[in-house]
Amino acid sequence: MNLPVPANDNIGPDQLLPLREACKIAFPIGGMTVGGLRREARRGHLAIMRIANKDFTTLRNIQEMGNLCRVVAGDLTFIGVMNVVRAEKPLREQPGSLSTGASTLPRDRFAGEDSKAQES
Repeated sequence: MNLPVPANDNIGPDQLLPLREACKIAFPIGGMTVGGLRREARRGHLAIMRIANKDFTTLRNIQEMGNLCRVVAGDLTFIGVMNVVRAEKPLREQPGSLSTGASTLPRDRFAGEDSKAQES
């Protein structure tokens, strides 16, 4: 399968592009938005240039961002183990249960102690 080629194929890797155009060219199938690129810039993964309150970047900067954001296979295994551990923890109550169990509010605990003190 051939990926779509931008209509203006003379765009070099170091040519400044508005973030919207950079998204269209670097991610032709989608998956990345202008907001996503700005978020990666705030995280320090993407170099952007702000001129007249407009953000620009280059295709080379987006490629470097991809290298910085690359997930190592070992990290995926660790994440999978964490998810399995979380799934094995039992729930205290079933979600959506209509019954109300014993109250665990601090005021209810102290209310029981007050009634015992009054009886003695």
